[in-house]
Amino acid sequence: MSVQQKSKKISIKKLKVGELVTVWHEESRLVFKSKEDTVVIGKLDENEKIQALKDDDIVTCEKLRLKYELPQGEAVEEEVDAEEEVDAEEEVDAEEEEEAEEEVEAEEEEVEAEEEVEAEEEVEAEEEVDAKEEVEEEVEAKEEETKTEEETTYEKKVEAATEADEFPLLVKKTLEIWNRNNNQKDQSIARLEQDLKQKNKEFTTLQDKFNTLQDNFDKMNVKFNSIQKLFA
Repeated sequence: MSVQQKSKKISIKKLKVGELVTVWHEESRLVFKSKEDTVVIGKLDENEKIQALKDDDIVTCEKLRLKYELPQGEAVEEEVDAEEEVDAEEEVDAEEEEEAEEEVEAEEEEVEAEEEVEAEEEVEAEEEVDAKEEVEEEVEAKEEETKTEEETTYEKKVEAATEADEFPLLVKKTLEIWNRNNNQKDQSIARLEQDLKQKNKEFTTLQDKFNTLQDNFDKMNVKFNSIQKLFA
């Protein structure tokens, strides 16, 4: 007896029970006769054994529109779409391959993004260096300009003071500036002399260590020559 109904797609997988290699519907645990002959012959129990179909199992077959074989050997035919026999493992392999390709593409995109970020950071660092150099040049130019203006202003004040009998005050101020500069130079010289003394002290310490090492080396050399003579 055959019943004509609209076909329904299901996913089947490979199954090996003892020496039997066939396919089964994992969700319902229904086992088919073979991959080529998709007739349900039984149900896989929890002990991995194929049991004969029961009434509930036959109801499941009819819901899924599957052909099934009754315990007495009478077969009931239902339409099964040919696409139901597609190997699910091949589908899984295709999905895994696709996922692997997506992971590779994601990694490549991540590497490209990192390279772009590094390139942007290098450009920003170069721009910061250039900007810093420009600021330093501007500061130096302003300082030079200010110094020139101060010298020019001072010369003008000297001329004006000479005319207004204020020259002694300017001379006094000049002497104060000169003394202050000399004091700064004296302080710098004192620091340099202190640094020189420290370096001389360090040099003397190193010289003493070198002399000690040289003495030890000479003693060892004498012992080595003595041992050499014994074996000569």
